[in-house]
Amino acid sequence: MIALNCASLVGRHAAGISGMLAASFGAILPAFSLMVLATVLAKMIPKQGPLLGAMRGIRAASAALLLSAAFSLGRYNLKNAFAIIVMIAAFLLVVLGNTGAPVVVLLSGAAGFIYQRLRRSKVRRRDDAS
Repeated sequence: MIALNCASLVGRHAAGISGMLAASFGAILPAFSLMVLATVLAKMIPKQGPLLGAMRGIRAASAALLLSAAFSLGRYNLKNAFAIIVMIAAFLLVVLGNTGAPVVVLLSGAAGFIYQRLRRSKVRRRDDAS
């Protein structure tokens, strides 16, 4: 997503709308092509034998990498009780509430916006009282 945004901005700056479209297409095409190729090749993998074992190992390693990324994100982003509450609520919405990720992101953003406004108004009231 970041690569697409950067490519769009640079392309627009360099050559206007056509540059933006060309740069965006160039940023998306390699990943899209590789995903299509991976999907086609995945269909060709035998459902038994040593290759199936290798795929199981790769899936397990992928899960470990995702878990490692989650711990890294948590370590750097969970700095206060509010962040921890939002994380737990988002997790419960996804796992138990079967809520889609875009909805969870929007709700979390709205909660953060409201929290920040409440904190700011509390600080202003305290400063006014001083």
